[in-house]
Amino acid sequence: MADIFNGDKLYFDELAKGISSGLYHDDSWNWDSEGSNLVVMTLDVSLGVQKYWSHELLDIDMYLEVTADENYAGFIDLMALIPETFRDSVSLQEFMAVAGLYAGTWIGYINDLVQLLDPYSVSDDYMQNLADLLHVTLPPIDSVSTADRRRALLTAIDWYKAKGTYGIFSYLGYLFNLNLTIWDLYTNDYATFVKEAWFSGKTTENPPGLDSSYYKSPHLGLEVVLDKVYGIYPDDHLYLTSMFTDLMPYVDVVRPVNVVPHYSIFLNPRTDETGIVQTIPGDIKTCVIGAWGVSKNYFNQDQVWDPGYSGFGGYSGLPLYFNDGIFFDASNRDAFLNSVTKWKLGIGSKGDSPDAPGWTVQIPILAGDINRITIYSDRTEYEFTVAGSSQQGISELGLFMTNGFTLTVGCTFPDIDLDSSIELRVVVIIYK
Repeated sequence: MADIFNGDKLYFDELAKGISSGLYHDDSWNWDSEGSNLVVMTLDVSLGVQKYWSHELLDIDMYLEVTADENYAGFIDLMALIPETFRDSVSLQEFMAVAGLYAGTWIGYINDLVQLLDPYSVSDDYMQNLADLLHVTLPPIDSVSTADRRRALLTAIDWYKAKGTYGIFSYLGYLFNLNLTIWDLYTNDYATFVKEAWFSGKTTENPPGLDSSYYKSPHLGLEVVLDKVYGIYPDDHLYLTSMFTDLMPYVDVVRPVNVVPHYSIFLNPRTDETGIVQTIPGDIKTCVIGAWGVSKNYFNQDQVWDPGYSGFGGYSGLPLYFNDGIFFDASNRDAFLNSVTKWKLGIGSKGDSPDAPGWTVQIPILAGDINRITIYSDRTEYEFTVAGSSQQGISELGLFMTNGFTLTVGCTFPDIDLDSSIELRVVVIIYK
């Protein structure tokens, strides 16, 4: 079925063409938008050379020339190849009409071979065949648009050139809007692995801190830094399992055949010793709780003049000495910092600030020991990992003293949905 819409064509010189009355801009014939004056013609079209058509209510009597198109095909009149003696045969005419259509179809397929090799013109049905030449898997037809699949196909050569390099993994992070960190993984038993930044050294040389028993493995760490919020409160998240399920197929496409990817997520709360909540990207709120460390003492701390004070020659305050074990002896302070050895993760406190009076980890779900404590001149770092857990909705963190009850650091953040195949690495930084 085909609908043909055709209106009368009116001209400025209609009066000169024999029309008894002139046409004007406001006569509702041609220039007024309200005047339609359209003739609607509906045709039944069948495949063939000609079709006779008429309408009893309209003075129309005509033949329509019909061209049959299928895909890229055009009808081919094969009767020109038949001797005129046999052309009057109706059966032969019908046969040759069908044969002409099939011949045109196959010629269309042959002509289309050129189109199949052009990523700009290949049809959606054959895009994957072209991508297969470079071992690139396009997104499924039913999950993305044709334009998205064509865009992936057009970048296939660049993907192929970048395969196996750190650059392609960085590009994947950009593609999926993830802050992605790439780690070399060293081992000395091929069972446990140590994350190290890319290191350039001699063949027998290792990154600082790793003895000669360690060697760089073909395993590679891909870690997502949790610094973006997805969704709106109360359904906001720092991490969703779909973030890796979307990424992993692409990693498998671009990685070298002998590289084994290890996936992890990284939570990095940061604050200082003031007790004031610090908020970093990802809506991660952190503060120290209670008395943190030891008092900060200074050279003139005992130099407060008080005439009524009889001790120490009229000066109030505690006199400090180089060997009093309070200020100049770092072991006292370090002993406190090293006594923060426990962590707890929970599913409460979502949206709360950890500096609220009486704040604590409301609903602890996971707990363990801090794996590494590093004391620097300007900060202290506490690191631990969580592996093999599928706990959903993690939203609060606390660091505790060795007794497991004295809270020293509190942290809240949007939900993290853990997956048993993904490791969560946490590094809490306390600046001085």
